Amino acid sequence: SDRVFYEWLPNGWDIGDSKRANETKANLNTLLTKLVQNTEEFTNDAKVVALIDESVHGLFGKIVKKILIITDNISDNITRKEVLPAVSIVLSVCFIVFIGYIMAYLVRIEEETIKEKYKRLGKQMPGVTKPKNDCKLNIHELRGETYNGLVRLLKPGCRTIVLLVDTTSKPKLLQQFYRAVYPYRRNKTLMFAFLHVEKNLDWYRTILMQTLGEHKQLQINPKNCIGTVVSLNGFRKYLCVYHAKHPERRKPREGTSGAFMGFEEDSDNSETDIECGNPSLVHRQTGDIDDDIVFEEHLLDGLSNWLDRLFEGSTQRYHIQYWPEHMK
Repeated sequence: SDRVFYEWLPNGWDIGDSKRANETKANLNTLLTKLVQNTEEFTNDAKVVALIDESVHGLFGKIVKKILIITDNISDNITRKEVLPAVSIVLSVCFIVFIGYIMAYLVRIEEETIKEKYKRLGKQMPGVTKPKNDCKLNIHELRGETYNGLVRLLKPGCRTIVLLVDTTSKPKLLQQFYRAVYPYRRNKTLMFAFLHVEKNLDWYRTILMQTLGEHKQLQINPKNCIGTVVSLNGFRKYLCVYHAKHPERRKPREGTSGAFMGFEEDSDNSETDIECGNPSLVHRQTGDIDDDIVFEEHLLDGLSNWLDRLFEGSTQRYHIQYWPEHMK
């Protein structure tokens, strides 16, 4: 409870005179006796508020006082002989850490200086290996500048997979070709390229004439060659061919080799090719759709399966006598 009950003495508290002091003591004893016997109660009360100790220390003062007390206890209980070994160990550890930090800082500065030196000279630092580009797939353009490296001077066991395109079909077909050959990017014996067939039609015609063993001039429609994939073995002088419209058979029928290669005989002309823009094969007069038509986006649909058979060795090989000397 925050309330206090009290009672006044009749004549106050006077101890200056011995007679009145005795009277005051007697009044106090009488009052206490009545309170003990519960015959009288306090008639006055007052509310007690929180008291403030004005002499108490603040938080900082308490901390300082606590530190001083601890210091006094340590100084009283620990001698100088006991303190010196501990101080020596602490100072030794601090010195070792400081020296290690200085050495690491100097080594880092030296490494940065050496890196800057090699960077200015355009050289690679010893012991630093270049990141491997095993996952990178490069598709080169087969042309005059790259012809020897990609075909004529190939090492034994190496092959170049070439996609035949023209200017309009190149963006779309190259993306499909990239996806099909990407799983073989780690094969060190393979290289991948594309050939502008319109630009190097004479080179392609020379190779086809050797595979057919014919000496007559071939009439090749470049549009029919779009999407053809050729595997060239430069050292052993043979090639394997993929074409979506003329899937390879185990035993090719006589007279179909020309169609398989992607060029047309006298029975074919540009008017029967959907790639030339003539829609006559799409809708015949009867309204039926020609099953032999293969649209550009589907030319490489079977390339993945053909590549599997190529590396199994089950595709047909067309041997030639020589590679043409030049190409554009």
